[in-house]
Amino acid sequence: MTNLNYQALNFWFGVANSVGIAVIGVIGWWNLREKVANNRFADAEKRLAKLENEVKHPPSCTYHPRLEERMNQAVGKLERMDGKIDGLNRAVDLMNEYLINQGGKR
Repeated sequence: MTNLNYQALNFWFGVANSVGIAVIGVIGWWNLREKVANNRFADAEKRLAKLENEVKHPPSCTYHPRLEERMNQAVGKLERMDGKIDGLNRAVDLMNEYLINQGGKR
């Protein structure tokens, strides 16, 4: 019978064991990394699908006439205020002219 070198056999078994554990560790890390990336993409796809659904189904236009009426009222009020401010400006200009001329004494 041949004489086996058990120390060499034990060494090579340890090397194979270490390489196997390293390979399993790298595969586990890679799978976990891929799983996390897939979850991120899945979440992004869900949010994108939700946004696409909202764009396809915009809110109804039931409030548009009411909103347009209120905007027209606001514009009308602003136009009236603009007219009043023009009148006030003219009055202030006349008062300034009067004061500059010292009440007509010049």
